[in-house]
Amino acid sequence: SKSALILCACTVAFSLIAEVLVDTVDVVVQELGIREKLVGLTLFALVPNVTEFMNAIAFAIQNNIALSIEISNAYTVQVALLQIPILVFFSAFYGVPDFAHPPAGLRAVVARVMTASVSGSTDGHLPTDPSAYVFALLFPLWDVIAILFCVFLLTYMLIEGKANYFKGSILCLSYFVWMVSYLFEPIRHQGSE
Repeated sequence: SKSALILCACTVAFSLIAEVLVDTVDVVVQELGIREKLVGLTLFALVPNVTEFMNAIAFAIQNNIALSIEISNAYTVQVALLQIPILVFFSAFYGVPDFAHPPAGLRAVVARVMTASVSGSTDGHLPTDPSAYVFALLFPLWDVIAILFCVFLLTYMLIEGKANYFKGSILCLSYFVWMVSYLFEPIRHQGSE
């Protein structure tokens, strides 16, 4: 009972902190000139999983490397098998808002509210391009290369079933190299391949 209450309180507190983080990221990106993708790959990839990382480190210190690796890989499986399919399904179900009768229906109301919260004005025009509302699994070439590299690196790490400091340092160094590479990634203009 006490544990459930603490868990619920922590969940509410964490969701409020996440909401503040999401609301302030646009200001930080604009003020500092940081790319949104870099913020997503660093801040949004690391902050929600701090507790998982701390548990994995604690088990690794206790020489329970198998459990530590399993904890680290569980989030990847969750994203691949649960979160991305839900995003694709929601995107297909939600669809493109109907701009003929604003605001007519739930989609248009949500789109207007979201645009107002981003731009600060309810008079702004909503994008008419359907790709602005649909989560398509079309990624830039650099992202595909990064995904393939990560899959091959993870396979290399797991194929032996053993871990050591050298492999851990390879993982940390490769993460750092990819983050630096995203700093220098060519900017993709609308309509270019």
